[in-house]
Amino acid sequence: MYADDRGDMGFLESMIAAMAVILVLTAFLGLAVGAAGITSDPTEGLDPDRITGEIVDGEFIPAFQDYIERYLGSRGLSGASVTVTVPGGFCEATGPFVIGSTDGSPWSRSVTSVIGCDGGREVLAVFEVVLCARATADSSPWSTPCCSSSS
Repeated sequence: MYADDRGDMGFLESMIAAMAVILVLTAFLGLAVGAAGITSDPTEGLDPDRITGEIVDGEFIPAFQDYIERYLGSRGLSGASVTVTVPGGFCEATGPFVIGSTDGSPWSRSVTSVIGCDGGREVLAVFEVVLCARATADSSPWSTPCCSSSS
């Protein structure tokens, strides 16, 4: 790996140098991503068929609280907030239905479901589910309660 009088190393030596640079950059990016604390999305495992309810006399009756409580416990999450919107005027937007503590990092997912309505009719409902990760002592200073509602 000696350079000639023009400073040219040759093809093989330059390829080894390029591979070394690529290796160092790959290691740097791997460490940077690992240090960023990227985690998996806890809403990925939500079962849309379990997030449901029904409309009785124009009022939404939720049927998802037990499922959400078990889901929070299995994932180590602190709480959740679910807001329901039923298009078409069958009932007003309801919620948020808050389960557990709402402090921590928010993760949100919209789920659509067909729910029962008065008279045997079935209508579409949109559930906005916000899951809150447990707040830690070293959480960022700009984090706010994830499910707080401004009234």
